[in-house]
Amino acid sequence: MPTSSPVAVVIRSLPRHYGPVDLPKRSLVVVRHAKSDWMVGAPDVERPLNKRGTRDASMVGQWLASLGVPFDAALVSPARRTRETWQLLSKAAGLSITPQYLRRIYLGEVDDLAGTVRELPSKTRGAILVGHSPGCHDFVEWATDGQGEELALSRMREKWPTAGAAWLAVDGDYGKISAGSARLLHFEVCRG
Repeated sequence: MPTSSPVAVVIRSLPRHYGPVDLPKRSLVVVRHAKSDWMVGAPDVERPLNKRGTRDASMVGQWLASLGVPFDAALVSPARRTRETWQLLSKAAGLSITPQYLRRIYLGEVDDLAGTVRELPSKTRGAILVGHSPGCHDFVEWATDGQGEELALSRMREKWPTAGAAWLAVDGDYGKISAGSARLLHFEVCRG
């Protein structure tokens, strides 16, 4: 009896097929890092992924690959758990992007995350931001200002767990991102 692969499960979770015609001119996917370990006595910035986090980060990458977005930029917090999340998701997605590790994403607030996105080159078509809670959630709420698919908005507002990812369509240049300048297309929680 054939079993479905994890990729098939992830792809079926999309509300509709996003083919090349449906892709927005500019996409931003905001990812909360995968599940991390708690190490007694270690600084927060040095927390690694645990076993589940390792599996989940790879699933985020498989989900990203299923979108068909031409990703060409990555903005990543320098915390160990976000770096490890990036390494695993980029490998699973087949991405060869050199990420920018930016300190202001670590525990960053809306202004910090918006500032990093505004610095993306204008030629960027698809960007991935890997960060933390509550910054990721707060930034997406601000950038979309309630615009997007109702189910995705509802799921995101209910809870943004580790390995959660929000796919945004950005209106205009990344350099001009502001409150309400993006739409939430999909919210996915990736589990391996």
